[in-house]
Amino acid sequence: LLPKPPTQVTMHCEICRKDVQGFNLFCRLCDFIIDISCALKDKLSHRVLGQRVIGTVKGRCMSDKHSMVQVIISNSYQTACAICEERFHGKALSCMMCEEIYHPGCIELTLQPLLRHPLHPAHLLSISLTSGSKCIACKMDMRKYGYRCPE
Repeated sequence: LLPKPPTQVTMHCEICRKDVQGFNLFCRLCDFIIDISCALKDKLSHRVLGQRVIGTVKGRCMSDKHSMVQVIISNSYQTACAICEERFHGKALSCMMCEEIYHPGCIELTLQPLLRHPLHPAHLLSISLTSGSKCIACKMDMRKYGYRCPE
């Protein structure tokens, strides 16, 4: 928490894109900065903190409704991939509308259906929203995404 921006150069809040004038949260490792008012807003999800947008990506999020952006996740705000649930920092893909963050590799896996899996060799399996279901292999609850037979 800083009382003013760390440099004399005008810095823009990573959330609202307005000039940061007063109190702010700043990461010296990745130059991520947000105005304190944005940090305290009710709508701000913990998944948004620590994301710095570095580019756009061709492709859609897991809901297939929104475009994604490429972000860098600050080491100070590590978060979990929405698909594999592993906590991480560094480069990631993010759907700001769904408030989900994905490993780039996990998104690539969703594009490739599983062929001839020993538990379901007759059909292709693809990753989709499966919350509330149980895995037939290990009987554990699936919290969000899992492999499913579309047929």
